[in-house]
This record gives sequence, structure tokens and C-alpha cells, in this order.
Amino acid sequence: MSHKIVSDLGLGSARRRLSLTTRLALLFALVAAVLLLALGMLLSHAVDRHFDELDEHDLTAKLTVIGQLVARTDSEAALDSLPQRLRDALAGHDNIAVLLRDHEGVVIFGANLSAFEPAQLTGAAPVGGQGWTREGRRYIGREGAFQLPLAVPLPVHAAVALDISHHEHFLNQVRLSLWLGVTLAAALAALLGW
Repeated sequence: MSHKIVSDLGLGSARRRLSLTTRLALLFALVAAVLLLALGMLLSHAVDRHFDELDEHDLTAKLTVIGQLVARTDSEAALDSLPQRLRDALAGHDNIAVLLRDHEGVVIFGANLSAFEPAQLTGAAPVGGQGWTREGRRYIGREGAFQLPLAVPLPVHAAVALDISHHEHFLNQVRLSLWLGVTLAAALAALLGW
């Protein structure tokens, strides 16, 4: 009697209601979706890693340029012209922020300083690490210690920040396209399997 009630309510086994064709089509769609999703995740990870390498290269290159310019600052006249030489070296790189301080924390040069957190500007917090968000934009950074070869050598500290918001936006678009593609491909696989 209870078996009849369950059947009358439509709560019987779904397996009995699905034809073999339907089950095979769904299985085909599921396998296709899993394979496409795995491939998409692998591709997304590779693109993410590639962007990380590019960002690291950009930060290292900027620190190297700063280090070279600092190494050539061997007179008071060269020290006076250092900010202009740094501006020239950074021309066209609007996604880069630079902070150059002497050993007492006095700012020798600054570009796009709004990218840094207040504690980073004073040297109380490191610029490297996992990155930070400022005014809705995502940044990563690196630091370096150099020495001005003046008559009395002067240690300086450089901090470089890179705006990576455009990379994150691109990766989010790729992931969205991936999910839409996998969904469409799974539906198409089910239709073809049917």
C-alpha cells in the first residue's frame, strides 16, 4: 500500500522515469562538461601564472632602472637631477608608482604616491608581500635598498608598486567566458548525445 502512495505522489525512482537515451545523453553531457571545465581551469591557471611572471618582471625591471640611476648619482648636481632622470625613465608607465627615500625617511622622489598605503609611505609597512587594494585598484610591490655614491655615501630605499587591476579584470572575463562556454558545450553535448 505504501509503495502505491509513493508512486502516486511521483516520488518513485527517477531512474525508472528516464529512458536509456536520456541517461546516456546526460552522462555524455556530464563527461564533456567535466573535461571542458578541467581544461578551462588548467588554462586559467596558466594565464594567471603568466601574468604573475610578467608583473614580477616589470617590478624587477623598474627596481633595476632605479638602482642604475642611483648608482650614477655621484655628485650633488647629479643628486639634484635624479628626480628628473627618474621621471624620464618612468615616462609612459602610468601603472607604476615609485617612492625613493633616504635613510632618514625623507622623500627624494615620488610618482603616483596615491597607490601606496599611508603606512607604506612612512616605511612603517612593507611594500612587498601579497599586495593591497587602494581606491578600488589592486597593487603588488617590491622594495630595494641602494646607495648614492656621494662623497659621503647615502643609503636610499626604493619602493615600486604596480597596478594589476587590468590583469584581474581580464582574468575575471576569461573565467566568465569559460563558465558560459562550458555550460553551452554541455548543453550541446547533451543534444548531440540525444
